[in-house]
Amino acid sequence: MTDKISVIMPAYNASKYIEASINCVISQVYKNWELIVVDDGSTDDTFTIIERYTHIDDRIKVIRQENKKQGEAKNQAIKNCTGKYLAFLDADDLWMPNKLSISLRELKKGNYDLLFTDAYFFENEFIELKQYQTFGITEHIYHGKEGILMFLENNRIPNLTVLVKTDIITFAGPFRNIHAAEDYDMWLRLLSHGARFKAIGETLSMYRMHNESVSAKDRNAIYETISVLKCFGAQNNEFKEIVRKISKDKFRYWLYNDPHLTKKKIRALLSVFSFNIYKIPITFLSYLLPISIFRKIINRIIL
Repeated sequence: MTDKISVIMPAYNASKYIEASINCVISQVYKNWELIVVDDGSTDDTFTIIERYTHIDDRIKVIRQENKKQGEAKNQAIKNCTGKYLAFLDADDLWMPNKLSISLRELKKGNYDLLFTDAYFFENEFIELKQYQTFGITEHIYHGKEGILMFLENNRIPNLTVLVKTDIITFAGPFRNIHAAEDYDMWLRLLSHGARFKAIGETLSMYRMHNESVSAKDRNAIYETISVLKCFGAQNNEFKEIVRKISKDKFRYWLYNDPHLTKKKIRALLSVFSFNIYKIPITFLSYLLPISIFRKIINRIIL
């Protein structure tokens, strides 16, 4: 008997894309899977579409909840899963037919705790695969202090490519219920607990690029990632300096690439960094200066 893989798919107002995502799971060469779709309070036809699939294939299950964050949707699915392994697929992304079979084979080869692969970026119009860009994942093992440092510096783990042992996720505790970066937080916790990650360069998934998946979602991810790093640095002194450097790099990027940035958000993130006493008044200046000038001051004096 082959090991069961539980595929977790959070979905919110995904009626435009979810059928293609569900179909790519059904089309997997590896057949011992269950698909748990969590409808996160959708207001469109998402639930109706999922429910129809549950009558077509009894491996597909649906959980309906009020609109919450992705972390809570994943936690609900994990509570109801029965697989030895977990895979994650958003309701607008796609897998190649051999995604699960290759991932499981490679994970078992070295008895790794988590395996991830490369993935394509694609837009709604389908073109030849060779024309798509990829995340650029290459073969590597992440483990121990060196693995944590590499993860902190690169964080190259496309969520839709992950295959992970269910018991190690359970051991690490639930996904944090934050707006974004709940995966980043989880992978960092797993590595801190001694998990062994394996990356392979095969491109087995497709990450859909569209307005709903980029702008606000990516801005929130940067903001939340800095918050996650702050917590990690506070709990792990040996990584404090690298965490501070990476946080500053992300803060600088966020400072100049978020058109919706507010001074309130900047003030919230200033607490990531340790200030000399003469820098503290910068926070108070945020109440007085236009945001364009305040950005420049932060970049010059703080960063």
